[in-house]
Amino acid sequence: MSLLSCVEERYPSVNVRPTYSFNLTGVAAGKCTTQFSLFGQLTQCHLEFNAKAIAADKAFFENETLPHEVAHFVIASLYGRSKAIRPHGPEWKRICIELGGSGARTHNLALKRSKQYRQWLYIDSNGHRHMLSTIRHRRVQSGTVYKARSSKATIEAKGFVEEVIQDAE
Repeated sequence: MSLLSCVEERYPSVNVRPTYSFNLTGVAAGKCTTQFSLFGQLTQCHLEFNAKAIAADKAFFENETLPHEVAHFVIASLYGRSKAIRPHGPEWKRICIELGGSGARTHNLALKRSKQYRQWLYIDSNGHRHMLSTIRHRRVQSGTVYKARSSKATIEAKGFVEEVIQDAE
């Protein structure tokens, strides 16, 4: 909140108050989402932060992530939807540094990707195991019968065993 007070003092033309949440997942430490009017003026801003990144390094969050994302908010407020302003261009970097950040574009926190792949384990008519994609699983559940290439055994709905979730590498 003190950073937003600083923004109000330094940039009196910023008239939108951002909302914020701490439910961002994956490798991003923060995210700034903006909405603009038909005239290109900022109407809404939402700052989203990764709670795992904050837990990993609170000082980094306060000194880098927060100024980084608030700088995106200020840029959107000052310049609107201008194509001339790059997301991490010199204007953004200047504001990020003014707000106490380093102006760095990325972080090196050890965060894991949140992308997961779902597969579905089936046993064919000969007792062999097969992993099916979600699309094939849905087709089998709706009545499609597949034949295994190697054994020519059938894979059908009654052979479903379990869902398997794997983290992406």
